[in-house]
Amino acid sequence: MLQSLHNTASGRIFMLGTGPSLLEQTHELLALREEPTFCTNRLGLWEWLPFTPRYYGVSKPDMIKDVGLQGSTTQHFILWPADLGILGWQWVPRIKSRLRTLRHAPFQGFGDGFERMGSAMAAPITWLQLAAWMGYRQFYILGCELSDGYVFGGRQRTPQAVRNEPRILECAQIAKQAIEEAGGSLVDCTPDGKLHSVLEYQPLAEVLRAN
Repeated sequence: MLQSLHNTASGRIFMLGTGPSLLEQTHELLALREEPTFCTNRLGLWEWLPFTPRYYGVSKPDMIKDVGLQGSTTQHFILWPADLGILGWQWVPRIKSRLRTLRHAPFQGFGDGFERMGSAMAAPITWLQLAAWMGYRQFYILGCELSDGYVFGGRQRTPQAVRNEPRILECAQIAKQAIEEAGGSLVDCTPDGKLHSVLEYQPLAEVLRAN
């Protein structure tokens, strides 16, 4: 149950999407072997991922067959309206309404209970809510360009991300406000990412040096 995860962690965590900018950060990513990491969606298709994630979350059941289980030490989560009972994957309840984004639902993770989670339309931002519930308070986003393809597929345009960009940025701003009101911080470490317009940007190497 999600209740058992509440406030079991602290400090910082790195949230990874699937953007090709990760190819530019392979040296720095090696250092994340010693850090809490939360990988999302189809990042498991990238065969050169240089660490085993502590957490892995997907937003669709069909992604599970693509990525499989990432490791015996990884906790796996699926965000879906109903519990599908998939072995090895812990269910995180998603809002059932068609209006299911953070624009219409409160940011979860900082209260006494964990309700159904809304989507930010960008996986690393969506899963911030579960990481906050676990107790993390410093969040760093990687691989979240919004429009430049996938780390496992090259730099191709992704029309859905382009179409959703204004709403994703709005959700990122909502997440930032909720995190800062709780005394935390949200930083983008994605080179040349679109999130720079609403989040502070810090190069990953700089973040790692500051530790």
